[in-house]
Amino acid sequence: MDKGTVIVTGANSGIGLACVNELFSAGYDVVALVHTPRPEVSAHFATLNAERHNAIAEFSCDLTDFTAVKDIVTKLRHLPLVGLVNNAGILPQDKLFVMTPLADLEHCFKVNCLSAFNLTQLVVRLMMRDPAKKPKSIVMVSSINALDGYGPVEYAVSKGALISLATKLARELQSSNIRVNSVCPGLTATSFNPEIPAELKKLMQSRSISHNYLTAEQVASTIVYLITPASSGINGQCLQVRN
Repeated sequence: MDKGTVIVTGANSGIGLACVNELFSAGYDVVALVHTPRPEVSAHFATLNAERHNAIAEFSCDLTDFTAVKDIVTKLRHLPLVGLVNNAGILPQDKLFVMTPLADLEHCFKVNCLSAFNLTQLVVRLMMRDPAKKPKSIVMVSSINALDGYGPVEYAVSKGALISLATKLARELQSSNIRVNSVCPGLTATSFNPEIPAELKKLMQSRSISHNYLTAEQVASTIVYLITPASSGINGQCLQVRN
């Protein structure tokens, strides 16, 4: 089941980890980029590798350290890269726009958007070396907050930028047979949620039909679908995932 390799950022928790598991089950190899390794997750990856040799390669790095990221991507140049999931991000403490320092916006934008921009640029350069131009796919994990206007302004703005980036790249890279889409998850049961104030959670839940949390696996299923050839007719789109 050699379907190629997919890079996933923020891969050792929540939606990122769910993506790794589903991609593995679908027959893909995965490069799991994590900020801080978690022993229990590294052990889980080792178990997957015992089931299928070298299926999961875990690398630790700060995605805002662009030099370190470049060094890692250079090590991947021999792999048959077919996908990239830009999932890593931070959710800052909620506060009013008028009380938000510019430095907070700059930091959040660097982590949530510029790091994805940098990694995508490096990965696309490798993908474009494929003389056969085999189909490839990139997914930007945004947030429903970018569309609904809830949550910290710096989070909404940085996640909204990923939607625009995906739309732009979809047009620019289509001649290289690289699709680019974004996904906007609603309120999802991940480690992010303890940082969301109760009132904001209530507002976000009120926008869903079921008023319930999504699971990380539900969001991952949509992301992995966009990676697979089954979604070949979807490009430059922003898919909302909310129940």
